[in-house]
Amino acid sequence: MTFSYRIAEEFTASGEISYLIKEFYYNDDKEIENWTEKSFTPQFSSIAQLEAFLKSQSFEAALQETVTIENVECSELDLQLMMMALERSCVNLKELDDSFR
Repeated sequence: MTFSYRIAEEFTASGEISYLIKEFYYNDDKEIENWTEKSFTPQFSSIAQLEAFLKSQSFEAALQETVTIENVECSELDLQLMMMALERSCVNLKELDDSFR
């Protein structure tokens, strides 16, 4: 099983779309098999805001070796991997969850 960070698109309690980073796990056929409940970033109302946040945190990690985001200690490498998620398509968690039912 492999994993990657991906942008997750989900609905807030008020019904608005939010974007955040989660870990997604893949089976041997490269299909999503599971994902983390916990997010690695706060929720943002746009991908541009998420990208700006990751860039600022990556800069801080370069200076301090690590940063703490959502109670998780992240290295500069972790943040670079999260930045790579910006190059992948978003995962709609509601659609994905529905497909597992």
